[in-house]
Amino acid sequence: MKTLILIRHAKSDWGHLGVRDYDRSLNQRGLHDAPEMGRRLLKRALVPDLFIASTAKRAALTAELMAEAMTYPIENLVWREQLYLASATVMMEEIRNTTSQVNCLALLAHNPGITELAEHLSGKYL
Repeated sequence: MKTLILIRHAKSDWGHLGVRDYDRSLNQRGLHDAPEMGRRLLKRALVPDLFIASTAKRAALTAELMAEAMTYPIENLVWREQLYLASATVMMEEIRNTTSQVNCLALLAHNPGITELAEHLSGKYL
């Protein structure tokens, strides 16, 4: 059975006026929570075969912290600029373009798209 892990970036920092949205980093909570989520996935044996993430700073840092905690090689992270503020449709296309050899895919992006995708795939309002 194939597994899809949908991830929204960890809590971001809004404390620096003038920083472009794309360049916002993580706040202290996000820096704590991202590796914790990686450890939780590892504990459940949910280490992806392929981990794709948005290139925005907060998403990239979340992906790197999670990958390190779950023993996923950071150099194997796949970066997709088009995932920055992507719609559910764009994310679905990324999933469809994933090779069939991948049994567990992690996709890390932003809201509202990641939640809309989860709702579409699950048939539930989150």
